[in-house]
Amino acid sequence: MQGNILEWCSDWLQDDYSKDTLDPKGPNTGKYRVQRGGQFTGRIRHTRAADRQRNLPEVRDFYVGFRLAHSALDN
Repeated sequence: MQGNILEWCSDWLQDDYSKDTLDPKGPNTGKYRVQRGGQFTGRIRHTRAADRQRNLPEVRDFYVGFRLAHSALDN
């Protein structure tokens, strides 16, 4: 799904992702968390659903959120 905000991911940033990697998970620890999605306040390139950015975990802003998900298999 694509919304109008960046979404926090549980991934820590890794600068050297392979371009051939599908859904990279990143390292177990780090300084920056990954944010993904199409935000409405940035440049055109940041409106893509596949856009990937970084930020410190303690940073909060009005265009950054998170999505709750629940697997249908976990009853």
